[in-house]
Amino acid sequence: MWPGDINDNGIVSEVDLLYWGWANGATGPAREDENPEWEAQPLPAAWSQNFPDGINYAFADADVSGTVDEDDVEEIEDN
Repeated sequence: MWPGDINDNGIVSEVDLLYWGWANGATGPAREDENPEWEAQPLPAAWSQNFPDGINYAFADADVSGTVDEDDVEEIEDN
């Protein structure tokens, strides 16, 4: 996964903000090695929720904190 690329298409764009809005407030497993830098990173454990297109909500947690929140928007903007 790439931080901020919520729809997993290799590009961070406004579309990722739409996905973020859908998942905002969701929680799941956090990664122990928080690294929001723009580089390929291992996907943490899958969350229990998926977007309608099948992408797991773990992609929406751009700062890998375990919660989809405003901090993730900053990572989308940065990347």
